[in-house]
Amino acid sequence: MTGAEPAAPQVSALTAAFRSLTGEDPPDDAAGTDLAAVLLAVGWDRERLGVRRQQAARWPDVLPASEDPAQAYAMVLAVRNAWNLNGPVRLRGGSQPGPDEERLLRDRPPHHG
Repeated sequence: MTGAEPAAPQVSALTAAFRSLTGEDPPDDAAGTDLAAVLLAVGWDRERLGVRRQQAARWPDVLPASEDPAQAYAMVLAVRNAWNLNGPVRLRGGSQPGPDEERLLRDRPPHHG
């Protein structure tokens, strides 16, 4: 016994890409290379990934070891490009109105008596 940790098992490129974007495991029957279709099939649409992107300190997560890391990276990049999830994340500060405040401002602007 050498005391070395056994290497983590490598997963498919699809599983690695799915975990990187969602933080979850894909469904057991997920296969192929159409990551967007698998995401949509289990409720991970652009809006939900966008929320996760804003809430996560670092997103997407680091790709886990996969059988084909280049393919996994390409899948993640393809979804990010197709769903426009690239570029800097806009953080809302305390002084910027949120959706509820914006709705109220539209209903009754500040100069309205």
